[in-house]
Amino acid sequence: MSDKYLKAIKPAPTGKRIEIRDTHTNGLSLRVGDGDEGSGTWTVVYRHQGKQRRLTLGRYPAVSLDGARKAASKALDAVTLGSDPAADKIVARTSLPVQQRTMRKAVEDWLKRDQSENRRSTEVERIFNKDVLPKLGDRALADITRPDIVAVIDAISDRGAKIAANRTQAHMRRFFRWCVGVRGILAADPMNLMEFQNAEKERTRALSDSELAEVWRAASVEPGPFGSAVKLLMVTAARRDEIISATKVEVQGDNLVLSAERTKTDTPRNIPLTPLAQQILADLPKHKGPYLFSTTNGHKPFSGVSVAMTRLRTNIMGLRARDAQAAGRDLSTVAEMPHFTLHDLRRSAASGCQPFGVMPVVIEQWLGHESGSRSGIVRIYQTYKYEKEVRALAEQWSRHVESITGTKVIDTESTSKNMEESSE
Repeated sequence: MSDKYLKAIKPAPTGKRIEIRDTHTNGLSLRVGDGDEGSGTWTVVYRHQGKQRRLTLGRYPAVSLDGARKAASKALDAVTLGSDPAADKIVARTSLPVQQRTMRKAVEDWLKRDQSENRRSTEVERIFNKDVLPKLGDRALADITRPDIVAVIDAISDRGAKIAANRTQAHMRRFFRWCVGVRGILAADPMNLMEFQNAEKERTRALSDSELAEVWRAASVEPGPFGSAVKLLMVTAARRDEIISATKVEVQGDNLVLSAERTKTDTPRNIPLTPLAQQILADLPKHKGPYLFSTTNGHKPFSGVSVAMTRLRTNIMGLRARDAQAAGRDLSTVAEMPHFTLHDLRRSAASGCQPFGVMPVVIEQWLGHESGSRSGIVRIYQTYKYEKEVRALAEQWSRHVESITGTKVIDTESTSKNMEESSE
């Protein structure tokens, strides 16, 4: 390279970029774009902790060839001493004070600026506080490496929570992308091209009628609001958060009316409340706060679902043992119910109502889906909501739940009256 050579450089082809390497200084090159004529951007490439880095040194001719070579040599000397000049440059220009460049402070900023509109922001924060920050929170953000992240994910997987490990990995990936692409407080994403550590299989578990009856029975002996939430999930086939975070004002007549912010599809949704569903709600304790399912007098929705589910499964096992003992059977023959989740109750309802001969589109509307038979152009131009058909399906399924659980709706009129008093 020489100044005469550089001043004669022609622009790169449209949409392209060429790189001219300097044979005098290792790693130094001039990157020339399609708008550059007699100009370009100086960069130096080096390796830090086994990863390739690129440091921008400035524009030619503002930075001369001699100046670029001196700057490149200085950067390479710093690399020899263990530094990462590209990362140091970002840290030097960031507006964050030094004490906020830890992983913990960056996560706090991310939760506030990127996750505030996320309906699951509380859950995301819980995941970081439980599994990520205890291990990496006090580390300098720029020092976090891929092996550090893998260690966090492996620790979650090793305790048998492989799906939770994948969810944690997905949240961490968004966080690091935000640090690099939005805030510019990291030189490179340590999770770039990192594949999920655990393969996921789509769940197909649907409980039989007898299993649903057992869950209902176990929910009946469950203290607090969780048992009632389980029953309402079974009757309505709603999503977990749609029920557990339900408020008094959302109960409007014989519907649970959800705003777009409360649904997975970001569209308003009415969940039909059958007489059985209304009875479940009417039997809840009366709270001062807005939330129906709560252990804090209605001021916060119910939390601790994982612990409550463990307790529910224990209840099922206890009831099975009691039945076996009453029948004179050997207790060693009593088996646990195959694992199930709250979402499996929703799938069980969708599967269980198929013999009713209902159109699939009606089942999808009942479930609040925006896919399948109503996807694409059909969803845009065919706006009929099948409200009558959905309510008829909800009532048919509710009667089915009554029959398999031996439940009777006491008095629909008094139930409605109790609900009105609760709302007041």
